[in-house]
Amino acid sequence: MDLKLQRLENGERIYAGSAAALFVCMFFGWFNFGFDTDNAWESLHFISPLLAIAIAAALGAAFMKASDRSVGDIPSASVVFVLGCLSTLLILFRLIDPVSLSGAEGFQANGSVEAGLFLGLLAAAGIAVGGYLATGGTALDQLKELLPKQQPAPPPPVGAPPLGARPPAASQSPPPPPPPPAPAPVSQAPAATAFCEECGAKLADGDRFCSECGRPRDS
Repeated sequence: MDLKLQRLENGERIYAGSAAALFVCMFFGWFNFGFDTDNAWESLHFISPLLAIAIAAALGAAFMKASDRSVGDIPSASVVFVLGCLSTLLILFRLIDPVSLSGAEGFQANGSVEAGLFLGLLAAAGIAVGGYLATGGTALDQLKELLPKQQPAPPPPVGAPPLGARPPAASQSPPPPPPPPAPAPVSQAPAATAFCEECGAKLADGDRFCSECGRPRDS
């Protein structure tokens, strides 16, 4: 096996050494209950397996790099960075909220923090820092690329009103005035028939003399 530590960069050396230190610190006393002192394996319950995963990932990534083996498309440094941050947050949570031990008859003993927890917190932070440096400071950018990107909304068509704008009210022109009523036809009374007073002949309209007897027409 061609194993050379010279292949490791500074960030990889930091998270590999921090992972080894965290593994050793987990056997130290983390909480003191007055009558007993428990290490990380005994007191952290579900947190200790997560810390073991972070330790195995960091040491495994360093081993693969030192033996010049490829892990495929898996960004090992980014994975170590995420696991280191998660381990740091979990240990910090237990530093703020120490574990308690339930005894007989409802007795509950609160554990006091021991030096092993502080050393484990520093070692977990070292894994996160080493993973970040191993990515060349691009760990956050790589994580953003893994998140689903929101597709931008298509632009509105040309001439369309902006989103949320009320459509303009249609301009209503007043109705045209009704046409004036047509004038009623003037009824002309029929002209009265005139007769000659002398002979009784019928006179046409406009005659000045009777065509029968020649008598002038009375005006």
